Amino acid sequence: MRVQTRDHPEAREIPVDAFRPPNQNPVQYVIHCVESGIPIEGPLSPQLCRIGQQIVDSAVKSAREGKTVPLVS
Repeated sequence: MRVQTRDHPEAREIPVDAFRPPNQNPVQYVIHCVESGIPIEGPLSPQLCRIGQQIVDSAVKSAREGKTVPLVS
């Protein structure tokens, strides 16, 4: 990963951990959770995804109507 900050405006490399199964990609993680019977957590959790979808749906409705709208449920 390359990082720049105000204190270090020149880009510098930061080492990162390598992902190992079952966390190498979102699909692999979800399949692992389903097959193992464990809850899906973090950004892929159904609860968080639903909130994100409500925000997107509300933004589309707001743009279409040209006014502020409440979150679509």
